[in-house]
Amino acid sequence: MTGYRSRRIGHGKKPNWLVGISLISLLGASDVLAEEVAVAAQLDYQSIVIGPKLPPDVSLTQENRQRDMDVFSWQSFVALNWPSTKIGTPDYQTIIGATSGGDHDVVWQHWSSTADIFDLASDKIPTWGQQLVPALCRQSTDYKPGMKVLASVSKSDDFFEEAFDSGPLVDQSGNFTRYEIRINKPMFDTVVQNALYTTAGQQAASSVSFSCGDNSTGDEGAVMVKAAWKILSTQDDASRYHAVPAMVFTPGKYRSDGQDACELETVGLAGLHVVHKTVQQPQWIWSSFEQIDNVPDCEAQNTFFTDPSALNSPQCPDTVADQYSYFKSSGSTACNAAPPPNSSGSSYHLDKPAAPSRVCRANALETSAPPVNQAYQTLLKAINPASVWQYYQLIGTQWNADIQSSCTLDTNYVKDNTLPQYKTKDSSVGPTPLPMANSTMEGYEQGTANCISCHASANLKAKPKGATTALPSDFVWFLNQELDTE
Repeated sequence: MTGYRSRRIGHGKKPNWLVGISLISLLGASDVLAEEVAVAAQLDYQSIVIGPKLPPDVSLTQENRQRDMDVFSWQSFVALNWPSTKIGTPDYQTIIGATSGGDHDVVWQHWSSTADIFDLASDKIPTWGQQLVPALCRQSTDYKPGMKVLASVSKSDDFFEEAFDSGPLVDQSGNFTRYEIRINKPMFDTVVQNALYTTAGQQAASSVSFSCGDNSTGDEGAVMVKAAWKILSTQDDASRYHAVPAMVFTPGKYRSDGQDACELETVGLAGLHVVHKTVQQPQWIWSSFEQIDNVPDCEAQNTFFTDPSALNSPQCPDTVADQYSYFKSSGSTACNAAPPPNSSGSSYHLDKPAAPSRVCRANALETSAPPVNQAYQTLLKAINPASVWQYYQLIGTQWNADIQSSCTLDTNYVKDNTLPQYKTKDSSVGPTPLPMANSTMEGYEQGTANCISCHASANLKAKPKGATTALPSDFVWFLNQELDTE
């Protein structure tokens, strides 16, 4: 290929998917795959775009706004995982998954890690894209400059547990899942320009408001990604993962020998939250993706029109083969509960194998996600049958149905007639946003995991001098969790 041209399937006077198929054929797609692309177009009913541009906002229709949001989520996933140049910009000379192995460096991995922003010495100002590498990792003969370093051991802060401190996620090889949070340049600039990475900066703040972007220019607003990484073993099929070599750092307090360690591992992307603040959605758009081999469905699932009260005590399937990363048909771990400690006390030692998790999906995928998943997966496979990106799926998208026309700062997410897509059927008490859990991040709290309601209560860590409460932090928890005020 000599350059980038967008791939699109959808509807119109001249079916856009025909254009997509003709372009895909240049990459060697078979006639069978081309037919599957046409079917995918019919499943979605809306234009599906494969391209490097992160959409600045959602394109809403009256027909099915939930599907519009899900398409927005997939467009974002594709753009964020587009092949990257060495400086972290999209490579317009290629296309997602088109390499011989179907995998490549991606754009969002060049963004700044929140841990790197907050782990600086007190007199240092964060530099965009700078990665802080523990000395032990730098001294390793395995380390190469620019290599991914996973130095945090949780979604945020220095733990190794899922959301709500509910416990670690352990795969069938006994390895602990690792996590990181990265933010785009507009979000980074807000944090740095207002010194929100310091106690003094948080105390001096009068409000916290991240950018919604500009729909007239196409400039993107604040975007944050939260990634779950699985250490790949011989039991895993690495060709089904976005996989990278990484230096995995473990603090001594989480090891049986009490010594810090930094080891080279191949890690695969198991889960990804994408959170994007836009003009129409100043309460952010919350998209959640998983690798398709993570977990099986529970024996019986709740849907978005049933009472979620039983989601945290499901029945694990007993007829599923042990082909999933975070599920075993039997073992010492209760269904959808954290594995027992692997030490003599109540702690976990990350250098020792632990009992595997036994997680099943208690929530059915959000209603319109499956056909949109099929459409994108089919097109990604048509681009390259070896593409790793065909093995990811959207779990769902949360959003506020109170559509805005200008950027506002409002953490009061529950209003009249909002979130109808998550409202319990025949409810007379108003909107009830039901859970949307990612098994790699909220697998043990599937009955209560709700992106918007959880993040609406986020605040800064440091309080203004003389104040009894801290300021709201515009749905962002890392400003509270990463800052050390002691």
